[in-house]
Amino acid sequence: MPPECDQLGTVAVTSLSQVCPKSVPSEIAIASLRAAASDADLMTLMQAAGQTNRTRFRNGVVKPLSDAGLLEMTIPDKLRSSKQKYRLTAKGMDILRRLGKDSNPGAGGAS
Repeated sequence: MPPECDQLGTVAVTSLSQVCPKSVPSEIAIASLRAAASDADLMTLMQAAGQTNRTRFRNGVVKPLSDAGLLEMTIPDKLRSSKQKYRLTAKGMDILRRLGKDSNPGAGGAS
Protein backbone atom coordinates (compact mmCIF):
# COMPACT_ATOMS: atom_id res chain seq x y z
CA MET A 1 0.00 0.00 0.00
CA PRO A 2 1.34 3.55 -0.75
CA PRO A 3 2.90 5.43 2.17
CA GLU A 4 0.10 7.98 2.75
CA CYS A 5 -3.36 6.92 1.61
CA ASP A 6 -6.68 8.57 2.27
CA GLN A 7 -9.89 6.68 2.97
CA LEU A 8 -10.45 5.95 -0.72
CA GLY A 9 -7.00 4.38 -1.05
CA THR A 10 -5.55 7.18 -3.17
CA VAL A 11 -2.16 8.66 -2.39
CA ALA A 12 -2.28 11.94 -0.48
CA VAL A 13 -0.61 14.96 -2.06
CA THR A 14 2.47 15.91 -0.09
CA SER A 15 3.75 19.01 -1.88
CA LEU A 16 2.82 21.78 -4.28
CA SER A 17 5.37 20.56 -6.83
CA GLN A 18 3.43 17.30 -7.19
CA VAL A 19 0.26 19.02 -8.41
CA CYS A 20 1.14 22.51 -9.61
CA PRO A 21 2.28 22.86 -13.22
CA LYS A 22 5.91 23.88 -13.66
CA SER A 23 4.73 26.86 -15.72
CA VAL A 24 3.43 28.50 -12.52
CA PRO A 25 6.26 29.79 -10.28
CA SER A 26 5.78 28.35 -6.80
CA GLU A 27 5.89 31.73 -5.01
CA ILE A 28 3.07 33.04 -7.24
CA ALA A 29 1.07 29.84 -6.76
CA ILE A 30 1.49 29.97 -2.97
CA ALA A 31 0.51 33.65 -2.79
CA SER A 32 -2.56 32.97 -4.94
CA LEU A 33 -3.61 29.97 -2.86
CA ARG A 34 -3.20 31.90 0.40
CA ALA A 35 -5.32 34.75 -0.98
CA ALA A 36 -8.01 32.26 -2.01
CA ALA A 37 -8.26 30.85 1.52
CA SER A 38 -11.32 33.07 1.80
CA ASP A 39 -13.28 33.67 -1.42
CA ALA A 40 -11.30 36.17 -3.49
CA ASP A 41 -11.89 37.88 -6.81
CA LEU A 42 -9.30 37.87 -9.59
CA MET A 43 -7.90 41.30 -8.68
CA THR A 44 -7.32 40.22 -5.07
CA LEU A 45 -5.45 37.13 -6.25
CA MET A 46 -3.40 39.24 -8.67
CA GLN A 47 -2.45 41.74 -5.98
CA ALA A 48 -1.43 38.96 -3.59
CA ALA A 49 0.77 37.43 -6.29
CA GLY A 50 2.19 40.78 -7.40
CA GLN A 51 0.84 40.44 -10.94
CA THR A 52 -0.69 43.14 -13.15
CA ASN A 53 -1.78 41.53 -16.43
CA ARG A 54 -5.27 40.11 -15.89
CA THR A 55 -5.42 37.87 -18.98
CA ARG A 56 -1.93 36.47 -18.50
CA PHE A 57 -2.65 35.84 -14.80
CA ARG A 58 -5.97 34.12 -15.52
CA ASN A 59 -4.48 31.90 -18.26
CA GLY A 60 -1.05 31.35 -16.74
CA VAL A 61 -1.83 30.98 -13.05
CA VAL A 62 -5.53 30.62 -12.20
CA LYS A 63 -6.41 28.16 -14.97
CA PRO A 64 -3.49 25.79 -14.21
CA LEU A 65 -4.26 25.91 -10.48
CA SER A 66 -7.94 25.18 -11.25
CA ASP A 67 -6.99 22.36 -13.63
CA ALA A 68 -4.78 20.91 -10.89
CA GLY A 69 -7.78 20.91 -8.53
CA LEU A 70 -6.39 23.51 -6.12
CA LEU A 71 -8.78 26.38 -6.91
CA GLU A 72 -12.42 26.44 -7.91
CA MET A 73 -14.78 29.14 -9.12
CA THR A 74 -17.71 30.21 -6.97
CA ILE A 75 -19.88 30.59 -10.10
CA PRO A 76 -18.58 27.84 -12.43
CA ASP A 77 -21.32 28.25 -15.04
CA LYS A 78 -20.54 31.97 -15.55
CA LEU A 79 -16.81 32.16 -16.22
CA ARG A 80 -16.64 35.92 -16.80
CA SER A 81 -19.17 37.09 -14.21
CA SER A 82 -18.27 40.35 -12.47
CA LYS A 83 -19.15 38.55 -9.21
CA GLN A 84 -16.85 35.60 -9.95
CA LYS A 85 -14.61 34.62 -7.08
CA TYR A 86 -12.17 31.81 -6.48
CA ARG A 87 -11.78 29.59 -3.44
CA LEU A 88 -9.51 26.80 -2.31
CA THR A 89 -10.58 23.23 -2.79
CA ALA A 90 -9.94 20.61 -0.11
CA LYS A 91 -6.80 19.65 -2.03
CA GLY A 92 -5.66 23.29 -2.03
CA MET A 93 -6.28 23.58 1.72
CA ASP A 94 -4.25 20.43 2.31
CA ILE A 95 -1.34 21.86 0.31
CA LEU A 96 -1.43 25.14 2.27
CA ARG A 97 -1.52 23.26 5.58
CA ARG A 98 1.52 21.23 4.53
CA LEU A 99 3.35 24.35 3.35
CA GLY A 100 2.62 26.01 6.67
CA LYS A 101 4.09 23.07 8.56
CA ASP A 102 7.19 23.05 6.36
CA SER A 103 7.79 26.79 6.70
CA ASN A 104 7.24 26.84 10.50
CA PRO A 105 8.77 23.64 11.83
CA GLY A 106 9.15 25.10 15.35
CA ALA A 107 5.71 26.71 15.47
CA GLY A 108 3.92 23.67 16.72
CA GLY A 109 0.50 23.31 18.06
CA ALA A 110 -1.65 20.48 19.22
CA SER A 111 -2.91 18.42 16.33
